[in-house]
Amino acid sequence: MLANGTQIAISATETKSIEDLRVGDTIWAAGLGRDWKTATVQFSNGTGPDSAFQAVQCIIDGGRELICVRRQKLLTTRGLLSTENILPGDRLIQADGQTVQIVALAMGTSTRGEHAVATSIRPTSDPEGHLIVAQGVIVADYMLNIGSWSAHHEAPVA
Repeated sequence: MLANGTQIAISATETKSIEDLRVGDTIWAAGLGRDWKTATVQFSNGTGPDSAFQAVQCIIDGGRELICVRRQKLLTTRGLLSTENILPGDRLIQADGQTVQIVALAMGTSTRGEHAVATSIRPTSDPEGHLIVAQGVIVADYMLNIGSWSAHHEAPVA
């Protein structure tokens, strides 16, 4: 789950706040090969704008930030890793394949509320079609996140 206000790519050039995405909308999705295509949102749910949640704040080169739940999967140069397994200095992969460095990580409480979207309604451990672009970097959608939690593994970069 990502903080309300997180910008999700809906095409190569457009984004939309995650909490504004509804079932039936389209977003940009891919697998580890990063062959980007539009995909239909099959799941969209979250909390209100003033709801608190335990969060990880990733500060990325250039001042961007990504605020997400503690076990959110992010695509790094070391693979698809949970925020529990990333460190400052790790490099996140962007949709175009370029990388950006994580400058700092902080844990705490976010009061923005949280929201999740996915391109299916069933948990999966297969990243194909379940990687999305949030704040310009590649992350797992909700069903890949919860499917990966139950599978207890980290996916390598293709």
